[in-house]
Amino acid sequence: MSLLSFYGTAAILIGSAAGHGDLTYPPPRTGQTKEYAGICPGMTVPIPIGKAPRPSRGHAPINGSCDWYNQGCQPGCSECNPTCGHVAASFGLCCKKGKGKKMKPTLNDPKLRTYRDFGGFLDVGMKYNPWRAPGFAPVDDPCGIITGNQPGEHVDGAPKPGTRGSSLPAMQGPKWAAGSQQDVSWSLYANHGGGYAYRLCPRSSNLTEECFQQNHLQFIGDQSWIQYAGTDESNRTAINATRVSEGTHPSGSQWTKNPIPACRGDVGGASTPYNIPFLSNCHKTQYEPPLKEHIPPNKRLKPLPGIYGFGLGAVGPVVSQKDFEYWTSVFSFNIIDRVQIPADLTPGDYVLSFRWDCEQTPQIWANCADVTITPPAPVVV
Repeated sequence: MSLLSFYGTAAILIGSAAGHGDLTYPPPRTGQTKEYAGICPGMTVPIPIGKAPRPSRGHAPINGSCDWYNQGCQPGCSECNPTCGHVAASFGLCCKKGKGKKMKPTLNDPKLRTYRDFGGFLDVGMKYNPWRAPGFAPVDDPCGIITGNQPGEHVDGAPKPGTRGSSLPAMQGPKWAAGSQQDVSWSLYANHGGGYAYRLCPRSSNLTEECFQQNHLQFIGDQSWIQYAGTDESNRTAINATRVSEGTHPSGSQWTKNPIPACRGDVGGASTPYNIPFLSNCHKTQYEPPLKEHIPPNKRLKPLPGIYGFGLGAVGPVVSQKDFEYWTSVFSFNIIDRVQIPADLTPGDYVLSFRWDCEQTPQIWANCADVTITPPAPVVV
């Protein structure tokens, strides 16, 4: 099979995947919360045998709460191209005419990659996607766009297609003291690899990517935490975090690698009980999964211990409600990090932007939440 034929076939399969992730704390304007981590209501997952069964564990407050992203975004382009599919993206062809050109990856260290080279030695297919140059790809909206502004995409009960996250009404958010350390979290519905960052912009400003880039937040330490759905912090387990601040944009901005590996296949996008040649082999993983001592294997679906896989989004036939319930239980977690709030930040109302740059797709998932920055806490002597 030629590379072009392979990526054409893979793109059809990936195109039927519901790839989603969302901010869960602070509560985003799009309506998600920690309690509903991993749940994405309203989405229709198209598969070869019809609509996939839906998970029965509750419903997030708002339909489409995990469907805010930017589509067709690649480093070197000056704007996103919502009509750019996975085949064009694999060759770095998402830039519209006169709107930039593909750029070489700035992130090449295998320890920072979330997908292996094709066949183990060819860096093709995902070379030009956002995570290969974190922060360099443009976004149409730093708070995401419902359904990615893709033609024909729709979620029943969600805002109309094309609604920008930055236009959603402000919410009452937490109060954070300047100079303090604060917890932030997000959840995965379908795993596209890559990595993420958190940024702040004054609410009184235009909520542009340029504004958020001026206040990239630093992560604290070399640990993240996995906390299953809910707010009980006793149900929180530390995992190793992989941070990167070289080859990122803005220069020196810090990003964290997505800690959940996909299955080993060259595309790695299935949650089925079958191994699909080239696409997915869940008997192996892209890299070492976390929580191997806590999450047991599933002989049929996930035969290794730990958290890994594509998640609830489906590529290929999902054969039963039981399978969907299993992936619901495994992926209903929050990925928690601690970030440093700058001590010299002017007190006032701010908007926090979560940005997830994918490696598997030309997508940037984004949400925004409201916070209030208060004066630094008094020093007790």
